[in-house]
Amino acid sequence: MTSAANRQTSIIRAERGLTIPGTRITLSDVMDYVTEQYPPKFIQGLFDLSEEQINAALAYIKGTPKNKLCQIVGAGLPRPYELRVW
Repeated sequence: MTSAANRQTSIIRAERGLTIPGTRITLSDVMDYVTEQYPPKFIQGLFDLSEEQINAALAYIKGTPKNKLCQIVGAGLPRPYELRVW
């Protein structure tokens, strides 16, 4: 089992949201596949993640309440007014 302190160092906050360190892969990317019930090995291969990286992402997702996780993951997304092109 992963401790809370270890979970926090395994997932970092970047401009685009919660991210797996050393990659540009966000938890939102991983969550899309977890929600659709893809097996962890498939997700690991799809994103070319190490065993440690996929385990950290899945532990973070499973260890965080769903309503809080949606707020945290969505926090890195641009707001509608930021998407406008003038």
